[in-house]
Amino acid sequence: NKIEEDFLSKTTELFNGHEWPEGAYVGFLSIFNFNPRFLDQKIFQIYYKHPEGSVYAGAHEMLHFMFYDYIEKHPHLIKNLNDPELWDLSEIFNIVILETPEFVNITGNKNPQPYKEHVKIIPKFRNIWEQSKSVDHFIQRFSD
Repeated sequence: NKIEEDFLSKTTELFNGHEWPEGAYVGFLSIFNFNPRFLDQKIFQIYYKHPEGSVYAGAHEMLHFMFYDYIEKHPHLIKNLNDPELWDLSEIFNIVILETPEFVNITGNKNPQPYKEHVKIIPKFRNIWEQSKSVDHFIQRFSD
């Protein structure tokens, strides 16, 4: 609750004023060490001992809801990405965005940890973000 307003407004701003999809978002703490999200139900789980903290994990999952809604409303941005590629894009996007100063101030996590399969390509997408600071450009460059 302490960071909710700031996180929601920064995310809307990040996505060019795109409004959050309607609905009640619910996060559950879990004893299982994985963090699934269910986009249609606006439900997600966070491991109660998440190594990056529950605030960061919640922000990470919430960012997925906005990302996927934005993609759904702007399908021209992703060209012909298949589901696994779209998942890669969403995870890389989250790391790059959540390590920006605006979001580090919200989550308190200065060093978000990517999936190991993304470590080598994240620097390329950090540079893409730094050059444009545009969600549309970032997504299109991934799709190229």
